[in-house]
Amino acid sequence: MTINILNQDKPLKKLTENLQDYILIIIGSLILAANVPLFLEPNKVISTGVTGIGMLTHYLWNWPIGMVTLALNIPLFIVGIKYGGGRDECRYGFVCTGAYAYSK
Repeated sequence: MTINILNQDKPLKKLTENLQDYILIIIGSLILAANVPLFLEPNKVISTGVTGIGMLTHYLWNWPIGMVTLALNIPLFIVGIKYGGGRDECRYGFVCTGAYAYSK
């Protein structure tokens, strides 16, 4: 018996697409999390955005980059949920917690 992936039921197709999206988000988050301690921090290069602010606080006050970045992303996540909608902001929160909770 063969399964035709192109003619799946709509709920199953949506579930498959969402699962694929989250798997790719996890892979990207792991690459992003590895970027800071492996490349940026040893070479004293500061990134941009919230990660850059986290790195700057690390160089100035020796605060952990991951925790500062995560703490700064929480208000952004809340504002995104409140004013943005829902689905994309949940993905953003998923990326933030995945990428920065385990970074140095």
